[in-house]
Amino acid sequence: MRRSPVSIFTHDLVASHRLLFGEEGIFDSCEHHLQSEDIPLSEASHLLLNRCSGLLLAREILLDADRFAALAPEQTDFVGRNLAKAQLCLGDAILVAFRRHHWSCTQRHLRLHHLVVPEPLPWLEEIRNHHAQGVKFKLHPRQILKSPSEFEQERRALCSLALDVWLWLENQRLGCNFSSVRDYAFYPRPKCPGASWWRNYSLNLRTFGAKAALAPLSWRYPRERLFNALALLLWNGEASQEPEIVRHLQRQLSTRLAGFCRRVQTGLASIWLKSLEL
Repeated sequence: MRRSPVSIFTHDLVASHRLLFGEEGIFDSCEHHLQSEDIPLSEASHLLLNRCSGLLLAREILLDADRFAALAPEQTDFVGRNLAKAQLCLGDAILVAFRRHHWSCTQRHLRLHHLVVPEPLPWLEEIRNHHAQGVKFKLHPRQILKSPSEFEQERRALCSLALDVWLWLENQRLGCNFSSVRDYAFYPRPKCPGASWWRNYSLNLRTFGAKAALAPLSWRYPRERLFNALALLLWNGEASQEPEIVRHLQRQLSTRLAGFCRRVQTGLASIWLKSLEL
């Protein structure tokens, strides 16, 4: 903690923790984690990756559901909770991008409401409305009872909004001008610059095993695979079944499987869990 840079997690931990047991000075010399304005833009991308992965897994549940029957209680809970998390995340990512993050979700919403941006963001007001609903759910969680078709309609609307935020944010972070999901997913330059090649190589070996030893992507940070795969699986619709895109997804997820659900279960979900350790 003393040596590591500030992140969303470390800022929230140092700024808002409550000591129940242990020494008072546990976070001495960690004061730099209080500076939320120093949270890097990459943290907003990681947050979106996390929450949009939840939207992708929610789609898997809804695809398998009978549109005219109720979901099981645990499925209803999972889908509703991940939709609410995505609502909150979109506004939170914008705040990180403009160096206005705060550990309190209510303070974040106030900051988002009063945020003045230097460029036109036509979707900002819609994000504010979603953020209000996300804060409400976070403070008063509940089971949301809706039919699969109602959930799917809400999920589609959130995905469309998330795409606008994702491309805007990644353009800011990488200094690019992506206009479509395909442009982004097939972009050949590194999406996680700065990591040392030897660390990237060792992480890929640990994640994918010996088969990664000679793979061209082994010198890239593994989270890049998630960025590329998530964009295609979540936002590219039926085009994800095109042979060129399927091959690209198979390379990113290091799998030969072609079915959507199996790709998610054996590829994206497992790599995402691994990425939490990176």
